[in-house]
Amino acid sequence: MSLVALAVFAAAMREKLQVTGIDLVAFHRVASPTWVGRPFLLLRGVVALTVLSTSPVAFVADDSIARFVFEPRPAFDVMVLASEASWITYVVVDLFLPTAESHARLYAPISAIASWWVFVLWETICPFEASMHVQQTCRVVQLGLRATCSGGVVQIGSAQRLILYLCLSLLSILGAWLLVRLWCGAECRPRCRQSELLPAAAQIFLLTAARPLWFQDPTTTLLAGIVPVRHRFFHVNLWQFVRLNPLQLTSLHPKARTTKIPATQRRRTTTTVLGIIYVLLSVGGSFTPF
Repeated sequence: MSLVALAVFAAAMREKLQVTGIDLVAFHRVASPTWVGRPFLLLRGVVALTVLSTSPVAFVADDSIARFVFEPRPAFDVMVLASEASWITYVVVDLFLPTAESHARLYAPISAIASWWVFVLWETICPFEASMHVQQTCRVVQLGLRATCSGGVVQIGSAQRLILYLCLSLLSILGAWLLVRLWCGAECRPRCRQSELLPAAAQIFLLTAARPLWFQDPTTTLLAGIVPVRHRFFHVNLWQFVRLNPLQLTSLHPKARTTKIPATQRRRTTTTVLGIIYVLLSVGGSFTPF
């Protein structure tokens, strides 16, 4: 993702920041499933939840006596792990975009923020602590020759807590979807589709994707996994070169309308700069827990 972020940054600079900067806020929503893939993103989220379900301990040695003691995670580490765990909501939302696209621009960020807050508060208020149960037991395997003994059980993680975290991630998506559904009702209409070459996430979360000439925006094509190569485009998902003819690109929606994008130069430059900063910081922050 670092290379994709740098490519988007270079494309924005080449266009003198005259791109739709607000689309960069959806960088991870669009680029991550396209360039990395849902399985790896899901694995990343599950690993973060596994770490949160494991007790943080520190090795301490006093007077020639060594032991492990419980040491709560710093607040910053908890927030980073919670943000990594929110990848699960990204994957689930992206998986169901074809059937629940009308409200995705609202319930997707709400579900991610809700799950992040739940993980942070839960880990801060009630972190899992390692426990040890001493229970000396012995079992004779072969009389007079062999026996097995155990002194107890040491638990440094909780599978139940991991399952609970996974359920909370799914509940945050369901709760956000129901909330937006009740609030908006039938007012939220599905976005028009300009081309089937664009992934569902790009068509829903990118404003530029609603324009007939969306492929002229280099940041949009890079986020969608379509790399411009001279007069052609290399589609990462299809793994082939495609040609885009403006005369043949008609909207697939019966009532398609071009989305109005702010044309003020200062505003576009400001949103682009803020979007680039967000992309670089978010990608850079991904290296923190590892």
